Amino acid sequence: MNEMEFQGVILARLGDLGEELPASLEQHGERPIWFTQQAHAAAIGLFERIPEGDMAKPDVTAILGALRALARQRSDALQAVLGNTESIQFGFHVDANFDDVLTSFEDDGFDVVGTLEDGDVLEIEP
Repeated sequence: MNEMEFQGVILARLGDLGEELPASLEQHGERPIWFTQQAHAAAIGLFERIPEGDMAKPDVTAILGALRALARQRSDALQAVLGNTESIQFGFHVDANFDDVLTSFEDDGFDVVGTLEDGDVLEIEP
């Protein structure tokens, strides 16, 4: 497989941010989150497969802020697992469970190459 075909994703749960997770978001700790290269974001079909319900705007803003902060602070580690990129795409799903998100990414041709543990990026060995 050449580099152009590779679509890696780091898949975790919001609670895996560890100390990066604001206390106000602890009740959302089981929500699935992901990081991938911006260039592969168009291949994500999750939201078409599993539409999202509503979430309070302050919670959405806080979750995206926590993901953005981790992407900035752990950019080198994310790129070590995902490959060099100019921009990292991150996201979460309001309603889907972890297993459904995993299946959706796999159906879209992504390889789960990493996860998070206490805010640290961990590579998953093939």
